[in-house]
Amino acid sequence: MPVSGNKGAPGTGSEAETVQNFLSLPQTCFVHALNLCEVYYDFWRASTQKAVESAITDLISRGIEERNDMDSGN
Repeated sequence: MPVSGNKGAPGTGSEAETVQNFLSLPQTCFVHALNLCEVYYDFWRASTQKAVESAITDLISRGIEERNDMDSGN
């Protein structure tokens, strides 16, 4: 289930809640670099540079692994 795109959608809960649910599962969690850019931009618009850096650092420190491949996997 993608995390981005469910902002304000009825019945989806918050994005933070969705991420927390993923982190509680015994598997590797990945985030694409483009989605990290979305997180960066959202935090930058709503808060401070310090909050932006903290959000990205927090995701990485929780074991979420960045993916930066752009191919289709073929």
